[in-house]
Amino acid sequence: MLVLRRVGLKPTYGLVPRSPGFFPPSWPSLAHTGPIARTVADAALLLGVIAGHDRRDPGSLPLERRSFAARVGRLDGLRIGFSADFGYAAVVSDVRTAFRHAIDALADLGADVRAAEPGVDPDLLEGVLKPIAFTEQAAATSARGPALFAGSDQDYRDVIARGRTYSGVDYMVATHRRMIMRGRFAELFRNIDALVTPSVAVTAFAAGSIGVDEIDGRKIDRHLGWSPFSWPINLAGLPAATVPCGCDHDGLPIGMQIVAPWLAEDIILSIAAAFEQAHPWTNVWPPFVHG
Repeated sequence: MLVLRRVGLKPTYGLVPRSPGFFPPSWPSLAHTGPIARTVADAALLLGVIAGHDRRDPGSLPLERRSFAARVGRLDGLRIGFSADFGYAAVVSDVRTAFRHAIDALADLGADVRAAEPGVDPDLLEGVLKPIAFTEQAAATSARGPALFAGSDQDYRDVIARGRTYSGVDYMVATHRRMIMRGRFAELFRNIDALVTPSVAVTAFAAGSIGVDEIDGRKIDRHLGWSPFSWPINLAGLPAATVPCGCDHDGLPIGMQIVAPWLAEDIILSIAAAFEQAHPWTNVWPPFVHG
């Protein structure tokens, strides 16, 4: 297995339209379409190409096209909050260590680095994300017969089956709680310009698996417990990027997530570009793993 180091950019929800190709969308209220590239500059260039309003997509933001730039420089005075676990998440030690080094690097670049917690309730996974995400996934596949999924792995079929059990009331209650969480992020960004976290709580797990069952002896949700930092950002519709920030003891890449307020992609790109210049990853290749 060879895991390559890339930067991924998840724009503000609706900045990149889903029509006409992404239909029916698997997660119409959650999915953000964005670039994956080798460098921050390439990601910024591609975002400028694909972002723009499309009337066929009701979630598309009616904004004029603009360019995005990865401006390299110091981060003097930029207020960057950080959280290693959102106050509750299980995170492997290698990820925590790499993340601490990344925080130190941001401080060396001049950022005003401070601890910050958005107040993510761990119950949001079962009470908010799953009723929304699983229901939307089940709806997106509702026109397809069960025979089509006979070759799909059991984990995926379980998601669809679970999605069919939620009621309309369950979905709307989850939507209301989602709006409360969105408000908490809005309050958080009154005091900081950006938030950084690990990208995920673990490094790459075995191909063919949907996740892991435990982290450092703690039982977690197999479907989504390994990604406690990404799905809250999708629920809030916020922009984010992931950049390489280290490797674990097996040489597998570790990422740092950079989150900013809605439509503040330029802040994300500035932080990512500064970090990339200070700690370049494009010429670093993980080892091959055989067997």
